[in-house]
Amino acid sequence: MPWKTFIHLLIFSLALLAGDGNLLLNGSFEEALNEQQLPPHWQLHLTKGALGAVSLSEDWCSDGQRSVHLQKFNDIGSVSLVQSLRLQPNTEYVLTLKGRRKAQTRWHYYSLRCPGTNIYFAGKIPLDQIECPPLRFISHSQKTLYYITLGLWGYEQPNPATVGELWVDEVSLRKVSSPGKLYGISDYYFRSDGLYGSLFLPEQRGEMRLAIIAKDTVLAQKKQLFQAGSNPLQLDWQDLPAGEAIFQIEGQDGRETFSHKVIIMEDYR
Repeated sequence: MPWKTFIHLLIFSLALLAGDGNLLLNGSFEEALNEQQLPPHWQLHLTKGALGAVSLSEDWCSDGQRSVHLQKFNDIGSVSLVQSLRLQPNTEYVLTLKGRRKAQTRWHYYSLRCPGTNIYFAGKIPLDQIECPPLRFISHSQKTLYYITLGLWGYEQPNPATVGELWVDEVSLRKVSSPGKLYGISDYYFRSDGLYGSLFLPEQRGEMRLAIIAKDTVLAQKKQLFQAGSNPLQLDWQDLPAGEAIFQIEGQDGRETFSHKVIIMEDYR
């Protein structure tokens, strides 16, 4: 990898995770088990008659001296390790971890959820690997309680595929330093169409301009007020020329803030 590219990636990574450190306690599982024989700051949950155990393992870890080893011995219910915490509203976070499993089945997972909302994200622990796909999300505008879960999950009825074990290390939840996030925008539109999406902002920005621009010409535009949090947006147009264009959101100073390339297609006849 060229040095310039490496340095740019390093600067981006540091900027992404700058500010607050890991918000989870004992995410690397280096602390000794407590009196309840659990990793400090984590709770073990057994449901629907599941039998399981949690321990600290020195046989495998990605950093430090230990990882957490979670086991499920029978084929009903679920075995999970959970930590709860409070997060700031309207804030972007990323959950990362490293882990592995031996079983071929997919019932080895990690997740985060905010009870009473539709915020729920989950990923599968890889088979004999280390890196787990990160979970990046925007916190709820009012609810602040979240649960981080490492689990071996199953149905109420017996299912041998749910029996297994996993190892996890370096669980980290961090605030993302970001000016905002544009999402829900399609890549293709017709000459007479409407663009719908959302713009998440960590703080209030006031009035901004939405525009479709092609070859330095503004083809369609409108102004909209933006608050902190998720802002639905819509821009309609008629009879635009077909071809490549840019959907752009600009601040009051005229500086480009967010953009997304789109293709304007010929209408069906």
